[in-house]
Amino acid sequence: MTTDPHAEPSSALDAALNQSGALAGYNAFLGDRAFREAVTALGADWASDRLSALGAAVGSAEVIANAEAANRHPPNGKATTVSATVATRSPFIRLGMR
Repeated sequence: MTTDPHAEPSSALDAALNQSGALAGYNAFLGDRAFREAVTALGADWASDRLSALGAAVGSAEVIANAEAANRHPPNGKATTVSATVATRSPFIRLGMR
């Protein structure tokens, strides 16, 4: 059995058959009924449009790819800066969620 989670299975024993497919194109807010009901019950319906936009951003192929890249490249302990170009492309900053 391989220890690299990104390696292709070498045998039928290595294949994980109970894994879900990719979630790209998934809206995390609209897909979470309990969260939507809590938003309504707590009188925060005013935030539903913004939460839906954030849910779509979180489930976008771009954010999922960035998360997978972050998992492959753990922090190295060095301080880094983000360029203004990269920062303005972030779906969270475009939504005003800093």
